[in-house]
This record gives sequence, C-alpha cells and structure tokens, in this order.
Amino acid sequence: MDRFRVRIIKMTGRPFLVAEWRDPESGKLKRQSTKTKTHREAERFAANLERKLNDGEFMATAAKWEDFRRQYVHAHKDRWAAKTKRTVATALNALERILSPKYVRSVTSAGISKMSAQLDTEGLSPAGIGSMFRHIKAALRWAARKGMIHKVPDIEMPEGALQCGGRAISGEEFDRLLEAVAKVVKPEFVGGWRHFLRLLWVSGLRIGEAIKLHWTDDSEITPDLRGKYPMFLIQPETSKNGKRERFPMAPEAYSFLLETPEGLREGYVSNPLVRGQRANYENVVPTVSAIGRAAGVVVARDKAGEPRYCSAHDLRRSAATRWAAKVTPSVLQAMMRHSCPMTTARYYTDRAGEPIAEAIWQSLGNSPRSDAAPTIETTTGEAGNSPSSLRN
Repeated sequence: MDRFRVRIIKMTGRPFLVAEWRDPESGKLKRQSTKTKTHREAERFAANLERKLNDGEFMATAAKWEDFRRQYVHAHKDRWAAKTKRTVATALNALERILSPKYVRSVTSAGISKMSAQLDTEGLSPAGIGSMFRHIKAALRWAARKGMIHKVPDIEMPEGALQCGGRAISGEEFDRLLEAVAKVVKPEFVGGWRHFLRLLWVSGLRIGEAIKLHWTDDSEITPDLRGKYPMFLIQPETSKNGKRERFPMAPEAYSFLLETPEGLREGYVSNPLVRGQRANYENVVPTVSAIGRAAGVVVARDKAGEPRYCSAHDLRRSAATRWAAKVTPSVLQAMMRHSCPMTTARYYTDRAGEPIAEAIWQSLGNSPRSDAAPTIETTTGEAGNSPSSLRN
C-alpha cells in the first residue's frame, strides 16, 4: 500500500494554510485547515497528520491490530490443526516484534520489506521467511474480506522462498538412517523406531498422519485393505485440509502393512517410544532429526554452509520423488494430497530429475555410462540429427 504524503498549500479566500493529501486507496484529494498562518507551525501539523494517516489513527473506522488478530484466530480456531496454529502465531508474533503495528492498515509493503531484511539478518532461511509471509498474506486477505483494510499490501517473497528445505534421500542413505537408530534411542526402543521410519519411507504420509495411523480406529486415519485396491481413509480431524478423504496407497506401503499378520492388526500401526511412552508429533520431529544427524545424511546447507540433516519430512519427500518417476503428475498429486498441482510440481517433481532420468534409461535397458550407447532413429529410419525415438 502507498503511503500518505501531506503537503502545505495556500488557498485563496481561506485565512489559514491548508494541509492537502491524496488517499492512495480511493485516489480522492482531501484537505484540512492547519489553523495557522505560519509555515513552520503548518509543517509540524502536516508531519503529525501524515504520521496519523499512515498509522491508521486518523480514520474513525480504523481496525486495531490487536482486535484483528483476536478475531482472525477465533474465526479459524476450529479449522486449523495444532501445527498450523503454532505456525500462524509464530508469523504474527514476528510481525508484531519487528513492525509493532497499531492498526491493520499500518502493515505496508515497505514494512514487510523491512521485516524480510530483519529476518534475513537473524539467519532465517528464505523458505522460512516465505512460509511466514504466506500466513501473513492469508491473514491480511481475511482482513480485507471483513472490511478492515481496503487493499492487501504487496508482499514480495524473498528469492529462494519457494525452494524446499531438504531433498529426497537415496536407498543407501535410508539404510544408514536405520543403522543410526541404535545411536539415538535406547536398545529396547530401536525396533519401534526403525519400523516407524520404514512407514514414513514407503507411505509418503505426513508425520502427524503416520503417528496416528491405526489399524481399526477410523476416527483419525486407517489403512483400508479390503477393497480392490488398498487405500488410506483419513478423517477431517487429522487431514491437513480438514476434509474426509480416501486416497491411494503405494504398493510398497501395502506390502509393508502386510508384514503384520492379520491377527495382530490392532492398535497403532507403528509404535515408536520415548521414555517408555508412545511418541507424539512434538518428540517424533527432533528424534528423527537426531537420527539423521547421527547417520550423517545431509540434505541441505544454510547460507553459512552449516549442514541440515535428514528430517521426517524428507522421508515423505523421498516417497513422492520415487513415484514421480513412475506416475503422471495428476496421480502424484492425488497420492500426496496437494490441493494445487503447482505444489506437487514445485516441491517434488521439479526435484525428481535423477529418478526420472534413471527410469528413462532403465526402460531402454541401458545407461549413459555403458559402452552400448543408444542410437538416434530419424523419421526416415536412418541415424541422424532429427530424433523421433530412442532404441538400443
């Protein structure tokens, strides 16, 4: 949103100097008497008026930030998952700490740019800043729909904000994770954690979904192995989008579940333990990250070159990337349950280049490093520079 600019003018027939400004939202020209004939006093009046206009204080109907935040959170309290509530709170807390907005309209494009620079100085990654800004933009769009502001300010995402924090890991790296479990958890808990890591690896489930996967209690998420094709059934309370869904299960996940004999399919599918108690989301995340560190599986580096080790979400990413080489984007979107195909393309298929390349070469029974390189077949059936297909 553009800022208000107030100037002092002298108008014929009016005894006092006049403050004049144009509302950047409506485009209307507005004026107000300064009640003084002295330019110095009029300039002070203009500076104070300009500050009030930009802070929203001058508007009788200006929505206070604290009122907006309370209403916004209350309106979504039954729709957001616990993790989303924490993420939104983190984003709004950061905005308040850096910008200290008194009114909703006090949040401007210039302020967001200042916030971006400050968060970058504090060492937050572009992806982390982008995540905050997406939640802030959603909040301001809600404020605009409720008439609290006329226009949502432009929010420019930092370069690299759309890049995911990690990467898909290889089968060899996953084996290292399984070996490293014994370095992180007590011996009596190793089997449960290895089973849980395998569940994440083959299913592509989100962390919260995998920890809640239950054989029989369909109040959250269960495997449905009775139909023609195995599926997962998830209830709104567990689903990220708040909807009841049945979605396809990868064949490797189906084979994994069949390892449990039918007579033992009771309770939770996987039971990782922490201090003798079944793990929840809050302790699964750091435990898997600790296993990734112990295994030395580096998936990214920050701007300072410090390593970021494999996390639980990187296992979901790995499952998606493996299947990106075998199915169409629309099928992968259904498997990952992304509402937007761009999400699937941005975070998974764009990074699946090597698995897809491998699938292409394997379909030819060849590899680019073998002695028998494929020939190029032209439309005339002769080797040349106009390829129509590859053959051995």
